[in-house]
Amino acid sequence: MPFFTGKYDGISMSKNGKKTIVISSFHTLISRNILCSGMLELLREKANIVIFCPERKKDFFDREFKGEGVDIEGIADAPLSRSEQYMRTMGATLLPTSTIFLKKRTTYWRDKKLLNYAASFFLLHTIARFHQTPRLFRRLFLFFYNKNVFENAFAKYNPDIVFSTDVLDWLDVRMLAEAKRSGIKTAGMVRSWDNVTNKSLLPVSPGHFIVNNECIRDELAEFNAVPFKDITVVGMPQFDYYIGYQPTGRKKFFKKLGFDANRRMIMFAPMGKKFIDTDRYMLQLLHDAVLSGEINGAPQILVRFPPGDDFVRDGLAISDSVPVFFDRPGMAYQSAKKKDNEMGKEDMIHLADSLFYSDVLINPGSTLCVDMAAFGRPVICNRFDGGEAHYFRSVESFPEFHHCRYLFKSKGIRSVFSKDELIGWINRYMANSSLDLEERKKLTREHAYIHDGKAHERLASCVLQLLENEQKTIFIPIFQGAEAKNILRTKIYDTLLSDPDVRIVFFVANSSKAEYYQKEFSHPRVIYEVFDRYRPPFGNGIFEFLKFRLMNNPTIDLRRRRARDMGGTAFGYIGSYVLTRVFGRPRFRKLVRFLDRHFIRDNNFTPFFEKYGPSLVFAAHLFGEIETALLREAKRRGVLSVGLVNSWDKLTGRAMFRLLPDKILVFNEILKREAIDYADMDAQDIHIVGIPPFDYYVTDMPSARSDFAERIGIHPDKKIIVYAPLGRSNSKSDWDILDMLQSFITDGKIKRDSALLVRYPPNDFADEEEIKKRPRIYFDIPGVRFTKKRGFGLDWDMTKNDLQHLLDTLHHADVFVSYASTLVLDVVVFDKPIININFELKNDLPLSHTPTSFYATEHYQKALRTGAIRMAASPNELIECINTYLSRPSEDSKGRARLRHEQCWKLDGKAGERTATFLLELLSH
Repeated sequence: MPFFTGKYDGISMSKNGKKTIVISSFHTLISRNILCSGMLELLREKANIVIFCPERKKDFFDREFKGEGVDIEGIADAPLSRSEQYMRTMGATLLPTSTIFLKKRTTYWRDKKLLNYAASFFLLHTIARFHQTPRLFRRLFLFFYNKNVFENAFAKYNPDIVFSTDVLDWLDVRMLAEAKRSGIKTAGMVRSWDNVTNKSLLPVSPGHFIVNNECIRDELAEFNAVPFKDITVVGMPQFDYYIGYQPTGRKKFFKKLGFDANRRMIMFAPMGKKFIDTDRYMLQLLHDAVLSGEINGAPQILVRFPPGDDFVRDGLAISDSVPVFFDRPGMAYQSAKKKDNEMGKEDMIHLADSLFYSDVLINPGSTLCVDMAAFGRPVICNRFDGGEAHYFRSVESFPEFHHCRYLFKSKGIRSVFSKDELIGWINRYMANSSLDLEERKKLTREHAYIHDGKAHERLASCVLQLLENEQKTIFIPIFQGAEAKNILRTKIYDTLLSDPDVRIVFFVANSSKAEYYQKEFSHPRVIYEVFDRYRPPFGNGIFEFLKFRLMNNPTIDLRRRRARDMGGTAFGYIGSYVLTRVFGRPRFRKLVRFLDRHFIRDNNFTPFFEKYGPSLVFAAHLFGEIETALLREAKRRGVLSVGLVNSWDKLTGRAMFRLLPDKILVFNEILKREAIDYADMDAQDIHIVGIPPFDYYVTDMPSARSDFAERIGIHPDKKIIVYAPLGRSNSKSDWDILDMLQSFITDGKIKRDSALLVRYPPNDFADEEEIKKRPRIYFDIPGVRFTKKRGFGLDWDMTKNDLQHLLDTLHHADVFVSYASTLVLDVVVFDKPIININFELKNDLPLSHTPTSFYATEHYQKALRTGAIRMAASPNELIECINTYLSRPSEDSKGRARLRHEQCWKLDGKAGERTATFLLELLSH
């Protein structure tokens, strides 16, 4: 699904007009990071906006943001009460991070108060480690909080939701506390990457969190016990301006700084005197290295201060030969107790220009490093500063800051530990700015989540959704390629997300798959969780053994014989036969399921249920052990569960369901009957929806034959014979069949000018050496494979282009040839002739590699009885069938129509929509 477009239609207006959203902007950077991002324009289309700002800054906010649909309310900054001061100290003491430990040591170094330090050390290593401490702290704060700072403002505007943009600012804390006390819905953001680990436990937890990236999300969960279900990741709105950014113009920008536009520029970003005492050392070093010529190109130096801070410049010796511009961003405000800035739209433009035109950034470790990386520009972190200051006032202590670890572990940020290293890397980057570029892109993705210019849209979407709705979470495993094809690449995905109440958690096998799917299927309400360590619970093996032996039908008999042929023992064969014949009945399966459910203790998915509190589990592979573990946890917690039978052969050919979902969805009436007979489901719990991946055949258009033929290298006037191999796991005859079919064409036995197109299944691999031996045959190997060996359906995906290519292949094929293949169902949608090979070219093959044996399976017998498929009992019959169909393709059309009706049920392009609608209706009850 594409990213959110910025349009949201889920808001219902009250009788008196639009609903009201209060947005706080008490911290210096909120105006730039949030309000200037474009979010306001989206929100005010659907709601009235009131910005709460410091009273002394109201003029600035009136000038920058007030307008139609946006009001400004100044809030007086009342001093903290004694109880608030105590709670703030307690919150900082009970946050068990390396940053807080460093700050406590710094305080002791400065104040030499041993008792305070000892108490802090004790609390940090005892009570702070308890999982319940954050929740207890929040309860205590709300119990003791008795202020009414926002009472009049709430009464004036009667907000429907209060959105805190900095949940750890104390005005925001008061606002959230009073909103909760008044029963107003709340949402909140963590302002910066360091806040969760650097400030305090949360005094108040809003109803829902909106955060910049997954690092902050994980920190909220780890240090503040916030459930993942209450957190939405949207990216960094302030970075949206960088996408598609148009620079002011080099000459104009450099003229504003008093710089020469023909010379290079280094940006130095001091940390400010709030943190260290040695910024002047690094600036002097850079200046002297430029002056001496050690840094090539005689660059100019732009010194960009942190907003609202300064650094000690005593003793700096600046030569006129080295232009230095001291850049203090924003508009300064001064009060008796606080000095801070506000940054408006012009400041955003100036920052972007500064980053864009800088050749390299030097900074000890601030968020500006990520801003610079977002522009692809080189970044150097100086990990030394001359040793002039104590450890606690030096960059040497920075590795102890929890948030700095994200920078220092990144290969996109070059850490240097000496003057020679610093100068060396500046010169390298000046000569080649693309060094480490890919690593800088990774850093940007880590911090900006999805750097696509749409974070502000996702933020606005989330706030609007929270204004009206309570989210419900659906768990969906996509460990198999078939699961991804049936859900992600159908209307199921789109339709589920069309409901603003719904959030989806997809479970995938590894982080690479999560990253792969996230590139195409990303949304503010979609989360990918990696589940890569399934631990079979005690006793699981007994029930896993039984699930294959309590089914009794021809397909299971065939599988038993094939297993015996592949090396199984006679004892195992006989034992399985007896178990199936005696116990393969509904009453025994019911007993085994009862024992399975009540005696197996499985905690594989317990942490995820505790994180997200799902309302529904939707599984499209009910036979897998991992899906069974997910279903077991859902049943233990009373969570609704729905299963999808995702293929026509699963109910009769795989195994029994170890656990039954509450509801099951099937493609057609045949599968419904089989679900009653073999899955022991009640008829009222089975619902027919059609085949979701077949919707694509109805709703999308095939390419022109000339385009398709050019793509695969076939002349458009030739007839196309498609052969679908079974794959090397099921047949040893594929290459012989290919050579035989090609010889039919070459020797003129096929009467029409034809070409042979071989389409492999997406979960198999073709032998490249064998392909090279057959230059006249056209090979089609669709899909993406995640491993280098066959994964029995687990390790493949079909992209949108692959699906379009399949549609084109089916539409333009003239005859389809195969052994028993699921692809025959796709073919009958297009009413194309089907021929099955009913002979063996090698008579000495074992049963396990005899492809004609699959015709005995129950599901395929039902297909053969429709008359849709011609069976060729010999090579000559195969030639005759091909020639007949090439001349008269409408033959057996009635049989194909019957097979199409029986297996596809409805071909209206709405199977995926019906599936998702059914799930949404369950959630609404």
